[in-house]
Amino acid sequence: MKRILTTLALLLTLCGMVFSQVPNAFNYQAVARSSSGALITNQGVSVRISILYGSSLGAVSYSEKQSYTTNQFGLINIPIGEGIVVSGEFDTINWKSGAYWLKVELDPTGAGTTYTDMGTAQLLTVPFAMYAAKSSTIGTTGPAGPAGPSGPAGTIGVTGPAGAAGPTGAASTVPGPTGPTGATGSFPAGTNAGDMMYWNGTTWVVIPIGQPGQFLTVSNSNIPTWINLAAYTTIVTTAASSITATTASSGGTITNVGGGYTVTARGVCWNTSSGPTIALSTKTSNGTGTGTFTSSLTGLSASTLYYVRAYATTSSGTSYGNEITFTTSPNLATVTTTAVSNITGISAVSGGTVSGTNIGTVTARGVCWSISSNPTIADSITKDGSGTGTYISNMANLYRQTPYYVRAYATNSAGTAYGSQLSFTTPLAKKPKRP
Repeated sequence: MKRILTTLALLLTLCGMVFSQVPNAFNYQAVARSSSGALITNQGVSVRISILYGSSLGAVSYSEKQSYTTNQFGLINIPIGEGIVVSGEFDTINWKSGAYWLKVELDPTGAGTTYTDMGTAQLLTVPFAMYAAKSSTIGTTGPAGPAGPSGPAGTIGVTGPAGAAGPTGAASTVPGPTGPTGATGSFPAGTNAGDMMYWNGTTWVVIPIGQPGQFLTVSNSNIPTWINLAAYTTIVTTAASSITATTASSGGTITNVGGGYTVTARGVCWNTSSGPTIALSTKTSNGTGTGTFTSSLTGLSASTLYYVRAYATTSSGTSYGNEITFTTSPNLATVTTTAVSNITGISAVSGGTVSGTNIGTVTARGVCWSISSNPTIADSITKDGSGTGTYISNMANLYRQTPYYVRAYATNSAGTAYGSQLSFTTPLAKKPKRP
C-alpha cells in the first residue's frame, strides 16, 4: 500500500550560543499516513533524507538514513545530521553558498531497502541558522512566524470518580422465562445420615455410616474402611528374604492390641495383586498372641512379583500390616546331554539342549567332564555360548585309554543345571602298520 509522509514542521535545534555549543543538526517532524489518510501508528519505518544543492533536481550534497517507530499519532521526530551517512558530510555543507532543497524518501517496512520518493521542498531560513551560529555577530531577532497547524488530539485523560448511585428501580412484576432442565448428575444419593462417598477411579462409591467408636482408615489399595478403635492392632510386615524360585521367608511383629482383645491367629497372606487378605489370598498360620513371628511362603511361581501383608485376627476382626513386595528367582534351566561321538585317544564330541519356562537369561552353557562321576563346572568344561537351544561341544586334551564322565550344563541367575550323565572311554593309540 502506498504511504504518504505529511510534513508537520521543520525546526532548528539551537541551544544558547553563550552557554553551550550549537548542535550540528536540525529537527524534522512528520506524520506518516496511508494512501487513505489513516495514521500509520506504532510501526517501524525507515526514512532517507537527501540535501540537494541549487534545485529540487540538484546534486546531492549530503544523504543519510534513519529508522524510527511512529507513536500512537503516527508522528516521527528525525534529527537531520545524526543518521547513518549514505554520502557526503553534514559538517561541510556550505549553507551560505546558495539555495538547498530537502528530499524525503520512505520505506514503510522499516527494512531500509526499498524507498518511495515522498517529495522535495526548499530549505528556507532554519538550516541557515546553523551557519549563523558560526558567525561572530549575532543578528537581530526576526518577527514571530505564523502559528503552525494544530497537532493531533491528545490521549484521553484519567476517568473521574464515579457519581453517586441512583435510586433502586422498582422490582419487575413479570417473571423471567424458566431455563431448560439440566442433565441428571451421576453422584449417588446416600441412604443414612452420615453416609460418605469416595472415588474408586471410575465412579463414586458410597461408604455407609460407621458405628460409634469406629474410625475410618484407608487400605493399601486406597479403599476407605471402618475399623473398631478397640480392636486396632499395630502390625509391621517383615521384609522378604531367602527368596528362591518357589519359596521365600517373611513374617511380622504385632504390638498394641487395643480393647484387651487377644490375637487368636497370625501369619502372612500373599497374592500376585496388591492388597492381599486372608479371605482372598494364600496365607500362613504362625501361632497366636503378640510379638515377632517368621513365616515360610511356599508353592510360589518362578520369576513372579508377589504382594505380602502380615495379619492378626482377634474376636473383633482381622488387621493387616504394611504391604511389601518381592520377585521370585527364575527356574533352573532344563538340560539334556547329547550322546558322545567321534571318540579318539585325545578328544571327543558331545553337547546339549537347553530349554525351560521362567528361566530368565542363560548366560553360559557347554559340557563338563571328569574321570570322577557327576562332573561339575569346577572340572574341565567347554564354553559354548549362551541362551536356550541345541549346541555342540568339542572335548580336547583327553588321556588315552581312560574312562570319562560327561554332563551338559546351563547357568542362569538361579544357578547351574546339569543334564544326564554319560560315560565313554578313550582308546589306545593305533600302532602304525608295517610295510
